[in-house]
Amino acid sequence: MYVLLFYGSGEMFARHRLQFSEGYKAQMVSSEIRNIILYHIVADETEGSLKAVHVMEESAEEYFSQNFYEIFLSIDLNEKKLFACKRQPHNLLKISDTLKRIITEDEAETVVSEQIAPKTPPLFTYFVLSLNAVLFVLMVLSEADGIPSITSFSIDTLMMFGALNYVAVIEDGEWYRAMASVFLHSGIAHLAFNSLSLWIFGMRLERYMNRFAVVFIYLAAGLAGSVATLLTSSSQAVSIGASGAIFGLMGATLVLSKFIGTVGGLNFYSMLLFAAMGTGMGFLMENIGNAAHIGGLITGALISYLIMSFKKGKKNNA
Repeated sequence: MYVLLFYGSGEMFARHRLQFSEGYKAQMVSSEIRNIILYHIVADETEGSLKAVHVMEESAEEYFSQNFYEIFLSIDLNEKKLFACKRQPHNLLKISDTLKRIITEDEAETVVSEQIAPKTPPLFTYFVLSLNAVLFVLMVLSEADGIPSITSFSIDTLMMFGALNYVAVIEDGEWYRAMASVFLHSGIAHLAFNSLSLWIFGMRLERYMNRFAVVFIYLAAGLAGSVATLLTSSSQAVSIGASGAIFGLMGATLVLSKFIGTVGGLNFYSMLLFAAMGTGMGFLMENIGNAAHIGGLITGALISYLIMSFKKGKKNNA
């Protein structure tokens, strides 16, 4: 698919280019489109603003990845000249020739850029954030000693709401705890940190992947984190938290960035840093269920890899 985007000034180009690029990447991932060639064309009368395109020439090759190509052109309306990056193809489908004819004629043809499909709201992310908050409030109001607290909860309250415990799950057969514990938090700080992480990764994945795939990744990674916790913790330990599920979203975003370049501004290397910092903190800090982190991370990354490999194979065979 060829897309031509026209910017009325260099300032407009600098402000909106990344947003448009990410939108079309998301469209490619969620549809049957095999390749996208995206032309960014800046038309301006101010010489200084035209430099916004020329700076791309230094790193033009960076904008070619995984069947998604970005090409940069600028038009000096005063001089009626077309500028292109030397290391990029610029006359595919004779687009540059057409633009030259337009800017040199008195009666120019009106060129309208293709519109990006509107963003869909991250409904699953909203739902989980709301569910976590509601359960947290209920836990605060249900403290066994009758004294509400937002910083910590008694073992009785945690177990009443579905906390994970080896004896309860394995010996008493309360398997529901493996999933229920994923939506519980030990205090307001725990809830706030996981909510922020869920928003960062959840809303991006919902934009770039099928929502049902994101739901599956979240639940599967959360369950994998619970299993990993049961296999590595003592029989008396009580565990809660969405960390396994959130690390699953992190792993999925990591793999997705490897396939398409960037996911909402997060590239592969920034995602590697997130993953390394998250697991590293788990080894350094006490009372952190790092087994859940690692189990969730691997599960999310694996599912994302299978999904993206299937989509890529399907497009190549189309």
